[in-house]
Amino acid sequence: MISQKSVDELKKIFKEEYKSDLTDEEAKETGQKLVDYFSLLIEIDKKAKIVRKK
Repeated sequence: MISQKSVDELKKIFKEEYKSDLTDEEAKETGQKLVDYFSLLIEIDKKAKIVRKK
């Protein structure tokens, strides 16, 4: 789960970039999806590094 501070920051960024408002719930969901996505990328990178060492 992401912090309220992160939710607020994401809402601010979204408004500046896309001229649209997100609700807290939308920002929480979007933020969590971003965290999950980057966590997946990190795991893929770790596995790729292991394979390259072999």
